[in-house]
Amino acid sequence: MPAEIALIGAKCQQGQKEAGLPVTTIIGSDIAHAVPLTLLAGLGHWWLGTINLLLLLSLLTGSIPGIVAGSDLTRFTPEGVPRPLLAAVLLLVAIKLLF
Repeated sequence: MPAEIALIGAKCQQGQKEAGLPVTTIIGSDIAHAVPLTLLAGLGHWWLGTINLLLLLSLLTGSIPGIVAGSDLTRFTPEGVPRPLLAAVLLLVAIKLLF
């Protein structure tokens, strides 16, 4: 299953690259999709009463500054730098899911 997910992600990124989208737009669209998905998951946990507030604050403390810093830094890096880094992170996540 993780291999299929990685393949689908790679195909989507390939399609975005062929459409001529810059890496900053690709990364921004990933963030734009992740935020509502995370919100819905959080609302589901709230509805079930399974929210761990300490964990939530910890995740937000790292995530929000990371998103802001990453999106700002991406604008100033050459086009060829973020793409291999993003591919490497996705590959490491897929390997971690497999093993």
